[in-house]
Amino acid sequence: MRLFLDKKVKIILTKDVQWIHDHFEELVDNYARKDISVANEKLFIGATLKEAREMARKKYPNLNPSLVHIPHPEDFLCVVKGSLFSFPEAPIQPRYHS
Repeated sequence: MRLFLDKKVKIILTKDVQWIHDHFEELVDNYARKDISVANEKLFIGATLKEAREMARKKYPNLNPSLVHIPHPEDFLCVVKGSLFSFPEAPIQPRYHS
């Protein structure tokens, strides 16, 4: 495990969470709106988080994989519009993905 220290918060990341962090831009570019799991720093892509988890557990039965739904680049735009900036010409519309 790797420990990151902030003045107020201590965060412990497993090697798989660190792998996701290190490869996040690549994951967004290649697997937007997909469900993934990472076990032993290996990527598994499923139709659902459950399927991605089962794929990882089949290969690494003793590990608890990290699970993530990869957002689409457009999804980040909604976050920016809804937080610090105001765009009256483009009202924020909620988006739900299945």
